[in-house]
Amino acid sequence: MERFMHGGDRYKNTVKLDFSININPLGMPKQVKQAIYYGIAEMEYYPDPSCERLKRKIAKKRKVSEWNIILGNGACELIYAVIRAIAPSHVWIPIPSFTEYERALWNTNAKITWFPLKKEQDFCIGNELSQAILEAVNQPGKKQIPDLIVLCNPNNPNGKLIPHSIQKELMELCKKYGIYLLIDECFLELSGKLDRSAVANISENPYIFVLDAFTKTYAMPGIRLGVGYSSNRVLLETMQLQLPQWNVSGMAQIAGLKALEEEAYVKEAVALIKMERRWLMDELKQLNCHVFSSDANYVLFQSVKDWKQLLLNSQILIRDCQNYRGLTKGFYRVAVQTREKNQRLIEAMRKE
Repeated sequence: MERFMHGGDRYKNTVKLDFSININPLGMPKQVKQAIYYGIAEMEYYPDPSCERLKRKIAKKRKVSEWNIILGNGACELIYAVIRAIAPSHVWIPIPSFTEYERALWNTNAKITWFPLKKEQDFCIGNELSQAILEAVNQPGKKQIPDLIVLCNPNNPNGKLIPHSIQKELMELCKKYGIYLLIDECFLELSGKLDRSAVANISENPYIFVLDAFTKTYAMPGIRLGVGYSSNRVLLETMQLQLPQWNVSGMAQIAGLKALEEEAYVKEAVALIKMERRWLMDELKQLNCHVFSSDANYVLFQSVKDWKQLLLNSQILIRDCQNYRGLTKGFYRVAVQTREKNQRLIEAMRKE
């Protein structure tokens, strides 16, 4: 099961600085913490199983109908639910990408076709998927058309955004040929490119399912609150049947409601990440690391040194990416944090 291990394992290691998880470097907003504290008395009651207040507030922010929204105990729960609801027989996934997609497909009978992205292009998604669809359509029998394509935008672990024209073409092809398209946008808001979200396209395309989470944007991974968007009522209703009642806790609903008010906090974080990402990439290059360009709040790099183990000596945890399909030993990912923390990481690396 090592293939499916993630970052954030501060329980098996003594960690003072955790660069292995990619959350907002500003930390959980103070107002969210206060809302949880003052809302503790409400935990004596069952939470709203429909999450009506929270859906209403999300709908207003994202300019969609409340019924277009499904909520989960983190984004991962929704990944499993949408895959069970679609029940695909053939899935296409570009690699490297988030390992949980593969894990969610583990107990299905789905065939997975991997599309390796090119290192020399910083593992950026191009038109390989669109070309493969057209090839399969024009040469039936040689290549099977998938039921589902899974994308991560920006991609994890390299942080590259999918070019807008590429995503638009792929969405149109999926609609034309009845292919479900799962687009994971959990890191999109922190990239400062929320205006490029596929949520704007769901009303005209019932085959799109967009995944998001409060986890990264508001630095609340322990709260577990994921969001899905679709205009496909049958898909959403089938997903809901995959989920238990009260899957979103009262604490998560309180935190989510307050977090949605933190517009200035998100803008501050986006500006900080943009500045610190540039600084961190420059510093890693000076340490003879091969650094891949990124649009997100994390940076992928390659080195001959065993940086994970070396940095654990300084009680700093980074993400070893060799368990990603398409990557090998020597690939590492670090989160973009505050200048003070980033400097401590670079100083520790210089000592080694």
